[in-house]
Amino acid sequence: MRKDTKLNIDQLLLYSLSQLIEKGEQSTFENLVVSCFKLFPQEFSLKGFINKYPDSSRIDKTWRRCRTDRDWIAGSVGHGFIITTEGNKELINIEKQLKNNFKLQKNEKLQKGDKRTKSGRIVEHIEKHPSYLIFQKNKDNASITDYLICDLLFSTLDSFPESRKKNLLEMKKFISVYKRNDLLKFLEWIENSKKHLLKNN
Repeated sequence: MRKDTKLNIDQLLLYSLSQLIEKGEQSTFENLVVSCFKLFPQEFSLKGFINKYPDSSRIDKTWRRCRTDRDWIAGSVGHGFIITTEGNKELINIEKQLKNNFKLQKNEKLQKGDKRTKSGRIVEHIEKHPSYLIFQKNKDNASITDYLICDLLFSTLDSFPESRKKNLLEMKKFISVYKRNDLLKFLEWIENSKKHLLKNN
């Protein structure tokens, strides 16, 4: 994500923490550093090492400010973090801004995913995934980490490329049911831009 999102660094950390908790992962400082870096590498990378190394010092200062000055989170490095009532209120505002910035106000002509079917759940999964939100903002110039693409494809960085390729092809098949060319273009972008994740070296 770039600075034109109009979200400040504290808001980005709060959102990163919320995504960590939503996935059911432990909200430790180490996991928070990873979440911030992978979701917003432009903001949480070391200077001169964008997309390479996280700036844990900046993240440390930011979470402390979110706790002391903002009252958005509670906890500590030793015990992990939780989001406070005030933090949850702010998350509503953050998500609204993200929807505007990433043009997520859906065109009513687009078919929505029916949660009762697998194809519908796949459509919804892609629509709400951070990787697709970034793509919507930047299209062909999107800077999306391998971690996020693997997460989208129900895999990890350690998974076999064949399994990621299989999942991607299945996704294309499912979204064709809904004639969602917007999602298809995203998956085709992955095929062209993330080839190293889909085939053995």
